Amino acid sequence: MSEGYERDRLFNTVLLARIHADGGDLDAACELGLRSVTMAGGIRSARGRGYLADLGRRLEPHAAAPEVRELREQIHSLGTV
Repeated sequence: MSEGYERDRLFNTVLLARIHADGGDLDAACELGLRSVTMAGGIRSARGRGYLADLGRRLEPHAAAPEVRELREQIHSLGTV
């Protein structure tokens, strides 16, 4: 995506992370999720934070995995969960 579309880039990245989470690819979901958290830190978007909160909920069954635990903590630090 072109520069200037940071909010859309956040939406697309977290939605892609959710697709990976739903497909059971935890590594890709967490990598994209962490990238999304970083993006969300610089953008004021309730919808983006809501998408991240949903990602955290989708990954809850895998909360024992270290990468999932780290991501969920990062999402929580944004105040979304």
